[in-house]
Amino acid sequence: MLQPPMKQALILLVAACVASVFPTARGTSHLMFNANLTVSVTDAGCDDSVLCLRTPVDCDPGTDPSCLFVFLNATSTDSDSFDLFVGLRGSSAGNIALGLTNNASEGISQLFVCGNGNGSEFFFATRDRNNQDGTLTPNERNTTEIRGTTTDSLIECNFVIPNVNTTNKGEMLDGTTAVVLLGNGTGTNASMVDDFTIVMNLGRVNLTRADGIITMETLDINREECGMEKICLESPDNCDPQMDNACLFTSVAAQTQGAGPAFNLFVELTGNGGYIAMGLSENSSVGISTLYLCGINGSNENSFFFLTLDRNNSDMTTSLSTAEVDGLSYMVMNTSIQCTFTIPNANVALTREGTVSTPGALCLGNGTLDGNGAVNPLAVAADIRVNITTPNGTTPDGTTPMLNINRDGCGVTILCLEEPDNCDPASDEDCLFASINVTSTEPITATVRLSGNSSGYIAAGITPNMSEGTTLLFACAQNNGNVSFIVANLNNTDGTITADDRVGLPYQTIRVYLPLYSSLLPYTHTHTHARLVK
Repeated sequence: MLQPPMKQALILLVAACVASVFPTARGTSHLMFNANLTVSVTDAGCDDSVLCLRTPVDCDPGTDPSCLFVFLNATSTDSDSFDLFVGLRGSSAGNIALGLTNNASEGISQLFVCGNGNGSEFFFATRDRNNQDGTLTPNERNTTEIRGTTTDSLIECNFVIPNVNTTNKGEMLDGTTAVVLLGNGTGTNASMVDDFTIVMNLGRVNLTRADGIITMETLDINREECGMEKICLESPDNCDPQMDNACLFTSVAAQTQGAGPAFNLFVELTGNGGYIAMGLSENSSVGISTLYLCGINGSNENSFFFLTLDRNNSDMTTSLSTAEVDGLSYMVMNTSIQCTFTIPNANVALTREGTVSTPGALCLGNGTLDGNGAVNPLAVAADIRVNITTPNGTTPDGTTPMLNINRDGCGVTILCLEEPDNCDPASDEDCLFASINVTSTEPITATVRLSGNSSGYIAAGITPNMSEGTTLLFACAQNNGNVSFIVANLNNTDGTITADDRVGLPYQTIRVYLPLYSSLLPYTHTHTHARLVK
């Protein structure tokens, strides 16, 4: 039997002892009452034929007045929809309610409310709950076979929710599962239902099974066809998501639509954490990245959520995005998350330029959820700039797109170093240029961009003292047209260079985890003492 994540109890408010069944109870046309049927809310058949959820843990709805209890029985099931027969029982001076939603912190919850009017009169109402601010608004959700009783503060009711499927205002994600909420409110008639307190969030359950278990096949996400049919990005380098549980992996494959510039993007994403995410943008250092998040709500191991965010690439702040996806599939188990989906019209979402072959920036990361279920900032593990429409990320002539390294944000959001002074790498081919911006502080993570001409390599160095000790060098080198990344140590006294055992990334856009410390902080304010090593 599914159990709630924690023990909770309802406050029992005692009223005068009056029992009533109202055969004349009525609502608007979307509600159909049937007082000729007997009200029955028991735990008979739990786990065998009906799904039962309750709080406190293992409470008995027949003997415990503080027990908030619901049973759910899927009937008339087919491939597209099903009816849900519900029994709800609990104590309240106002009302009790069942909520169905896709995500309890985003979008809409559908509420089905059974109430105790004036201490003795049963009423029923339906509401939409805004999951961001908790406000309730009336709706016209069809509900049938409604009947109920009230005794003192005890409320019992039965009703049928017809055609429970993906068309019903965010109740469901895939037609068989939903996040289930139980709670209460203060309203004492159908027109006064304007508040709802969540007593328990039961997480996502399978409404068509008596045990509530969500069963899904593992998605076949692997490295096959990387560089041939799809662009792959992973952390650590070259890890295999089917062999390594610690592998954070994403792939994207463009699906062109006719002869025009529009294309869809099929995405695979797998990893561990509170959530995993991939992001698309025109430029990862400025403008906006659209983040696509797959995560675990935390209320139970089967509780999946999907979310899109817009991230400001300059200050890393996020806001809700209107971006949508098609064909979402997922699997969660413990902390492991897998999902696949299609981004329609990805050329618009990615570049806002409407050309098929425009390069774009792709990032991969993960993050955690706070105590309220909200997402904490994304920790980017890897990013690249590629032609998003070709499997190996190259342009039609076989070359890798030039990186969009420029002076945007210099002195505002990023530290820039150049030679000669104030040269622009975007327009001056003789400009030797580096920029750095810190993207997280614990540990300190920085993104470095290098641009310049050299027959060998260009490099940026970090050191606490240029006249003694060592400088840590990060170099981009070319060898017969091939790009390689090298980390080395420069002896500041005699100028000798020795190899460093750090492993670099074989990409032109390189995210480097720098061992910065407090003595280097002045370098974030001025570059008068900084020097680029040629």
